[in-house]
Amino acid sequence: MQTIKRFAITLSLMAFLLGCDSSDTTQAQAVVAESAVTPPILDEAKILEAAELVPVKKYNLEDGHGFYMQESPDAAIEFRSSPDRINVALMIFPEAEFKEKNLVAKNMVTKLTAVVTGTDGKLIDDAMSGQIEPGKHVINGLPVNISLVGDSNLLNSCSE
Repeated sequence: MQTIKRFAITLSLMAFLLGCDSSDTTQAQAVVAESAVTPPILDEAKILEAAELVPVKKYNLEDGHGFYMQESPDAAIEFRSSPDRINVALMIFPEAEFKEKNLVAKNMVTKLTAVVTGTDGKLIDDAMSGQIEPGKHVINGLPVNISLVGDSNLLNSCSE
């Protein structure tokens, strides 16, 4: 069986309710591509309702749980507690036959990210294209750290 090469982009929206280091947020850069639409939503039930997405599978984690909105390629959201945070993950396959499913997964992650951050969701395209520089940013009032690690992009948001 041929091994499928995968390209993974993980966008982790981390909402720390305790232990957030506010000293780093003073140096944050504003992400101008994002337009504030609503206040950020950090409540699990409200996120799923506002994104109008139905999970296809729930999975357990050591410090929480997650939901696949689509599998292969993956669009997922995780609600974690050590520390409290929300991870939104996207895995894209580079093969041409996955083009449509990749787009569906990306659109799902864009919706989830837009709801969590209360923005128009352009953050996903900007992160995937490299237009957002790694480092600290503020998105609709949420301090966010974007770091690039190999094939993954990590996005951490910290509430005050």
